Amino acid sequence: MTRILTPNAPYVILSNRLGPADQTDPKELLSFDSGLNSVVIDVHYYSLYTEMFRSMNAQQHIDYIFNQGASDLGTLTTSNGPYTFVGEWSAKWDVKEATMQDYQRFARAMLDVYGRATFGWSYWTYKNQNHN
Repeated sequence: MTRILTPNAPYVILSNRLGPADQTDPKELLSFDSGLNSVVIDVHYYSLYTEMFRSMNAQQHIDYIFNQGASDLGTLTTSNGPYTFVGEWSAKWDVKEATMQDYQRFARAMLDVYGRATFGWSYWTYKNQNHN
């Protein structure tokens, strides 16, 4: 049975533990969610602050989003599973010699993959004097 979003209904948003992409389990809340209604699992996919991405070139990073990112989100996005929400993603990355076209392809990859979340996504826009 497919869950259907109910307008104006309250939803409980549960967030997976935050941490490096290679050290967190995107499925950790699935067993907790079984049997609950109106639950959303919030996942955060960080590229800028994760060590494993520092050795990747632009194309490897984009491929990672299309392959691993899509797989991780797909694991949570099932017809009878919880709703999924991708919180706080950003097109900011630490890739040496990335071109403007690389940045655009990176952002498009995330829009394509994160757009598959059943409850939506939010883009991180916060900027302060200590960070660009």
